[in-house]
Amino acid sequence: MADVAFLWHMHQPDYRHPDTGDFVLPWVLLHAIKDYSDMACHLERHPGVQCTVNFVPVLLDQIEDYCDQLATGQWRDPLLRIAAHPDPDANWDLDNGRIYKIEATQREVLEPFDLAKLSSDALVDLLSHRNHWFFLALLLLFQITFNAYAERQFTQR
Repeated sequence: MADVAFLWHMHQPDYRHPDTGDFVLPWVLLHAIKDYSDMACHLERHPGVQCTVNFVPVLLDQIEDYCDQLATGQWRDPLLRIAAHPDPDANWDLDNGRIYKIEATQREVLEPFDLAKLSSDALVDLLSHRNHWFFLALLLLFQITFNAYAERQFTQR
């Protein structure tokens, strides 16, 4: 019989700008809402497995920073700032975020396209699209497809 030790070491560098404190890359947020929760899901599914999970201090500090942003609405991450309420005059309920009406003129209507078939340059071009709702839709689609893979797999069975 062999003894096995599981150790998950969670680490990320500090992705905040040293002068402003704003996040310049989203990796702590994305890993926190996907990978770290997926690992917890795996452990919950196998309660007999003993595992040590280690978080380095700079990662914990950044996770606490995100908790503070969510609690106060003082956004230091551009993705959260965009997702919060990109346009205070928008046609949506600011209390619950539900979008009631999105209008497009003929010149704004896009033909359907497959993001997976676009080149890297074309994807970058989409990020500068003049319609902020289009950008917000891309951001939300990314979040939906990226997050909590293990949890989705477990709950679909």
